[in-house]
Amino acid sequence: MLTVVIVNWNTREFLSRCLASLFREADAVPMSVIVVDNASTDGSVDMLRNDYPHVTVVANTENVGFVRANNQALALATGEWVLFLNPDTELQAGALSGMLAYGRSHPDAGAIGPQLLNSDGTLQNSAFRFPDPGRLFLEFVVSSALASRLERPGSASVYAVRVDVIRGACLLIRLPLVRDIGGMNERLFMYAEETDLCYKVAARGYARMLLPDCRVKHHERQSVRQQQEWFMRYHYIRSTIVFLAENYPRARARLCIGMIKTGLYSRWAFDVVRGASAGRGQWKKLLRDLKATPGWHQED
Repeated sequence: MLTVVIVNWNTREFLSRCLASLFREADAVPMSVIVVDNASTDGSVDMLRNDYPHVTVVANTENVGFVRANNQALALATGEWVLFLNPDTELQAGALSGMLAYGRSHPDAGAIGPQLLNSDGTLQNSAFRFPDPGRLFLEFVVSSALASRLERPGSASVYAVRVDVIRGACLLIRLPLVRDIGGMNERLFMYAEETDLCYKVAARGYARMLLPDCRVKHHERQSVRQQQEWFMRYHYIRSTIVFLAENYPRARARLCIGMIKTGLYSRWAFDVVRGASAGRGQWKKLLRDLKATPGWHQED
């Protein structure tokens, strides 16, 4: 038995397509589906109740954040597995049954993910490495775009690939395992939740496996694109720092957080030098807000 967990915020049309793709596998995969709606204003809850009455709907009256909403659904989950699924995804034929079959035949696999596809069918980054000083230096000091390009874009292999972190757009994990971990880390409002989960899966001796022959289309960033750029940047950096401070040995955490701070102060200084007052003000506010992050002073 499988429980599918979807957190929605104002993505009604994508959510409907996601559910339609999911239920095309319902005959082959017994499942229950829980959708947690974070106070959408686009009619998502009405659509769910009218078109998908068999889906369990948790309708929040405020946006409690992606992580907390997932945990609300996790408390209701039953069965052997839970699938954390973004509402802007569409499962391709056989993807879900393929992931479950692999998990049943490989008891060492604690978390499993598919090959993600862009809207046009091209390969999308589906997994990435745990943060390390080199990667963080490249991302924050050199170029985040270059860092992203150097991550695994996908795989033409038909064989399962062991990875560090499976992207959270479609993440299948053993339900007893995620409960032993304590669910998603609610100190992370959004971002880094899959890194935190996969790190704790690894710490318990389980593999994280990417299955290139199981494919899921991901119409990326449909919820987050509704947020302001600096809001998303703040939460991404904050969550990364919290993850590092909570999980890495002190010396390694200090080095990693130091790389992030070096990059942030460098970008602020660059805007100061070139006289970009708007950018300078935004960086200053971002740095001020981040100083309250647990772990920010880790390397001081």
